[in-house]
Amino acid sequence: MSTDNLNMPLGHTIGMIAKRYIETLYKQLKHLKLGHNFIVLIIIDRYKGTLTQQEIADTLGLDKTNILRIIDLLSDQKLVIRAQKPTDRRAHLIQLTKKGEQKMPEINSAIEKLNQLAFSKLSKEEANMFYNTLAKVNDNLAAFPYEGLGFTIKEKK
Repeated sequence: MSTDNLNMPLGHTIGMIAKRYIETLYKQLKHLKLGHNFIVLIIIDRYKGTLTQQEIADTLGLDKTNILRIIDLLSDQKLVIRAQKPTDRRAHLIQLTKKGEQKMPEINSAIEKLNQLAFSKLSKEEANMFYNTLAKVNDNLAAFPYEGLGFTIKEKK
């Protein structure tokens, strides 16, 4: 990629990077038989089981229906449980089981190694600047009305 691509849609360039990153991570974690659902485990772990299905969907920018399906799959694999939210009987917090917790060191290690590879030709300052720039671009785009993309993610078979 070069700066000659300044006339290309930013979303295309970011999407290509994201696709390559997620596919590489997926391949590294394929033996865990999680599909692309490892991202949901990461969010549950990072927030220490304090999020509802809707909050997970919002955090990932995904449709609640997709998250419900993913949570059901992860629950069937005995990786997550639904625990009643103490302040709202209608809501459930999604928490990792012991089996789910046991997968996290390997998932986190794969992310750390892939991040190191992705930033290997950048200084620490450049990597920080990259994240700061992305945050500013995101803030700039937040000024536009957003109603979601209205698509669902299909699991690869």
